[in-house]
Amino acid sequence: GWVANTDGTRMWSKASTTTRLPVSNEKVLTAYTALREIGGWRRLTTRAKQSSVEPSRIHLVGAGDPSLSSSRLRALAAQTAQALKAQRRSRVTVRVDDSLFPTPTNATGWKSSYVPDSVAPVRALVVDQRNVWDTSMDAGATFASSLRANGITVVGVSRMRNPRYSPTLASTDSAPVAALVRVMLNVSQNDYAEALHRLAAEGQRKAGRPAAVRRAGVARHAARLARPTGPAPVPPRQAGVQGPRALRPAVRRCAGRRPGRATRGR
Repeated sequence: GWVANTDGTRMWSKASTTTRLPVSNEKVLTAYTALREIGGWRRLTTRAKQSSVEPSRIHLVGAGDPSLSSSRLRALAAQTAQALKAQRRSRVTVRVDDSLFPTPTNATGWKSSYVPDSVAPVRALVVDQRNVWDTSMDAGATFASSLRANGITVVGVSRMRNPRYSPTLASTDSAPVAALVRVMLNVSQNDYAEALHRLAAEGQRKAGRPAAVRRAGVARHAARLARPTGPAPVPPRQAGVQGPRALRPAVRRCAGRRPGRATRGR
């Protein structure tokens, strides 16, 4: 590796061209990409929406918030129950909408034992970072239980996309993305890394960029930090769980050069 000061002058070097598996050092790339592509100021909002087609149907709409807790979900359910009671409605069905992210798949080179023990399948809803196979339905069950505790009868929980133009009954916001990045780095949180990387790609999709351009956009941020040597410039998963890829140790100098720019919103 090697160490350089902020003007790029190399101060120490040893085997600087030797490639190594990045393991959780890869989270530095994820942090940089998330802050540049999502914006450190942004908050992730999980919503309870009432179907515009069938008002007795409540949709729990995921925003990819890896920090969603059971206490926040209980508060969301309490607000939702209050809004339903104001409508004199006491019987609903709960539908889980995690369509923000595609159906999760394992990255190339991952062992089957990694999921869900080391990292959960990446879905747009997860509560308390519980590593279960279907985190979205787990969150939906928690939400439904809290509705029942607030006097609302829930007759079923299933997965369904929320109809357009459905009103929001209640919502809960995450801390700013910059704070989520800090948690990810401080405790090497795999699930935070996966969610933030997916959100960065989702931001490019919403901007109307084709899939190939989105991949290149995410890769462009990471390329400023390191030079991958494998066939793909950025691995499809970003927790740093070991896979068949190696990076050159350019990350230490570049990661220290742009912290101010990385945290500013656009």
